[in-house]
Formats: sequence, structure tokens, C-alpha cells
Amino acid sequence: MTTDIGAAVTAGTYAIDTVRSQIRFTSAHVFGLSPVTGTCMLRDGTITIASDPAGCAASARMDAASLTTGDARRDKSVWSKRFLHVQEYPDMRFASGRLARHGDRWLLHGELTVRGATAPTKLELSSADADDGDCRFHARARIDRQAYGVGPRGIIGRYIEVELDVVGHAVSR
Repeated sequence: MTTDIGAAVTAGTYAIDTVRSQIRFTSAHVFGLSPVTGTCMLRDGTITIASDPAGCAASARMDAASLTTGDARRDKSVWSKRFLHVQEYPDMRFASGRLARHGDRWLLHGELTVRGATAPTKLELSSADADDGDCRFHARARIDRQAYGVGPRGIIGRYIEVELDVVGHAVSR
């Protein structure tokens, strides 16, 4: 995204549409065979667009137990105490601190909380669009699962590549 955020989306507050938004992820398999892919559902969240990018913000809450990979046995393991421990930590949360331009890229800096551990993370925005009171953002992030104490080493790759397609409805402008 090489243009101003404010030029693409009208300033205001947007509620995340959890039905139309998607979180997809990819991780390396233990033996390096094929990658493991999956999805996770959003519970809720907000996006605030300001005319000054420094005033932009986002927050989201994800449902840890909705994380699926298409393999019931693996999913059960991911939900267990070894990995996400969804009984104790049902939510994963993201809260942004600031939006900043880095060359021709926009980075949303924030903190991600998984399994009770919080670490800095950044989302690289690849597009922002508006249509009929809605906004849509595409972003990517690389998450270091070890920063959150998720899973033993060697079982899956250390890094999880995350792609987000987030749709918001205008709450106020």
C-alpha cells in the first residue's frame, strides 16, 4: 500500500465484521514435508482510522478454540495444554500501538497476547479499500510462537505466517 491510509478509507471507527473477516496461517511441518495451513475466527474488534496515521488504531480478539487445520487429531493437540491451552486461555488478543510508514510499506505496530504471554508484533498492510460504509484491509504478519510459549520446539516450525482479510462496518465517522 503506497498511498495514505486516510485517502483509501474515510476517517472513523469501524466494527470488525467477524463473519466476512478471515485469518489464515501457514507453518512448517515438523519434518519439512508440506506446510500446515489453517484458519482462526475473530470474536470481535474495532478499527479506528484517523486523518493522521499516528491516530489510527486496531484491536481484535480471536477465538483460540476456533483454530483449525483440517486434521481433527492435530487440532485437538493444538487446543491442548502443550500448545494454546484453550481451556485456560480462550482468547488471543491484538492491540495496536501505532501505524507508521516504512518506505513504501505501512506497518501497524502492536502487541499480541497468546496463552497469557504478550509480545510486540507488527502487521504489514498490503491494501486498504472502502465501499458503501465498509472498509477492508489485507495484512500479513510473521509470528514467533516461542515468544508466547506455544508448543514444544521441533514439533512445528518456529514461525507462523499469518494473512488477514479484515472487513469493518462504520460505527462513527
